[in-house]
Amino acid sequence: MHFSYDPMTRELRWRLLVLMDQHLFPAEAEFAGQDRSGTEPWTRPGGLSKLRELARERGLWNLFLPHPAFGPGLTNLQYAPLAEISGRSPFVAPDAINGAAPDTGVMNVLAEFGTRAQQDRWLRPLLAGDLRSALCLPSPGAVDTGDLRIESHGGGYLLNGHGGLFMAATVPECALLLVMARSGEQRSVALVPVGSPGVELGSGTWSSGYDDGVYGGRTTVRFTDVRVPAHGIVGGDGDGSVISHSLLGPNRLHHCMRLIGMAERGLELMSAAADTEEVQGWSRRARLRIEQARLLALRTAWLMDTESGPAARAGIEDVKAVVPEMTAWVLDRAIRAHGDEESPDGFPLVRLRAHARALMSAR
Repeated sequence: MHFSYDPMTRELRWRLLVLMDQHLFPAEAEFAGQDRSGTEPWTRPGGLSKLRELARERGLWNLFLPHPAFGPGLTNLQYAPLAEISGRSPFVAPDAINGAAPDTGVMNVLAEFGTRAQQDRWLRPLLAGDLRSALCLPSPGAVDTGDLRIESHGGGYLLNGHGGLFMAATVPECALLLVMARSGEQRSVALVPVGSPGVELGSGTWSSGYDDGVYGGRTTVRFTDVRVPAHGIVGGDGDGSVISHSLLGPNRLHHCMRLIGMAERGLELMSAAADTEEVQGWSRRARLRIEQARLLALRTAWLMDTESGPAARAGIEDVKAVVPEMTAWVLDRAIRAHGDEESPDGFPLVRLRAHARALMSAR
């Protein structure tokens, strides 16, 4: 296993680090202070459009997408360090480079399993950043699909039931719901345009004062006799489990790499907070834990690139078990190092920890 950066990764890392330092970190305070009490609380911050333009101009766009026809075609091992860098500013960076969940998952599904017509209608506008999407795609065997079911009807399908939490369904730009529902003993994945007759969105959720605005909130969705044409099914009837297996591995790795980036940011702020013996001890332990978690994640990325099957899946489960707990530990100590207050540079560690926990629950 060789985890050294190849020339393309080195170049992209350099570009992304420069963009972060020059534009994304300075935008954090503005974005964090956005008022979400209005009629459209999940609207993207006004300054984000300019940041997204800069990212596109610098070739830092859709980096997550491994399909050469639609993205740069990076491997998991190449993209992992870029995802980590974006995790250092989770409020701004993933969205600025068009690499934020849940759109990344929806785009991966459409790129790998979508028909040409589905890709033209939905994937290409998502790649361009012209619209957003929402995702409800739980793990195979999970029970959190709610009671969603899809049944054949008149040459198409009818979708009924109450869905689990959809990420970003309430943002104004959201135009598409990607839904997994039971189809007899199998599961199918359907594309449902927002505003379709019979689709009822709930309100965005808040948790402990944190609005999860990075993902546009989360909401439940009720479907009542929603018509889905035959061309609205992704893959084939009953292919939902295959699709979710293909999607969830990379998505979980990306989440964990961003969490490692959050831990790095927390360690940096912790080390700058105080020079006591206790904080020095926390910093040393944090450095060791971050390095161990990163090596485990990179090993998993390598396994995903070089072989499929049990080894790669086991690696993903290992990373899921280690990285979130490590990140929470580092951020907790960083907050304590600051006396349970926000850090002197104005970046809210408490908000960073809340976002990390929201990301953990979404993984």
